[in-house]
Amino acid sequence: MGPLISPQHLEKVRNYIRLGQEEGAVLLCGGGVPADVPVGGNYLEPTIFDYTTSNMRIVQEEIFGPVLVIQTFSEEAEAIQLANDTVYGLAAAVFTTDVAKAHRVIRKLRAGITWINTYHPTYIM
Repeated sequence: MGPLISPQHLEKVRNYIRLGQEEGAVLLCGGGVPADVPVGGNYLEPTIFDYTTSNMRIVQEEIFGPVLVIQTFSEEAEAIQLANDTVYGLAAAVFTTDVAKAHRVIRKLRAGITWINTYHPTYIM
C-alpha cells in the first residue's frame, strides 16, 4: 500500500482512528505506521474497525485513507438502511451469489455508481 499524500493528511486519518476508538469501535488491526517504510514517508497500516454504529464519525464521514469500517446486519432491508444512512453516496457495492438479489438491492441504494461482486475496478493499460 502506498503512502498518503502528505503528513497533514496522515495525521487527519490517524485522528479518525483515535476518534473511532474513543467512540467505542473495536480496532481489529492496523492503525499504526508500518515498521519497514522509508523514513519520512506518510505510510499507515491498513486499518479495520468492527462493532460500529451509524452515529460514529468513522461511519458517517469520508476518511480517504486505508480504513475499513464493518457494519453487520441481519436482513436485506437493514443492509439497505445502513448503506443509505449517510449524506455521502458516491459509490456502493453488493457482494452476493444471488444475482437477482444484487440487482434488487442496488436499485434501492442511493449511490452515484454501484457494482456487483467487485469494487472500483481499474483498468490500466
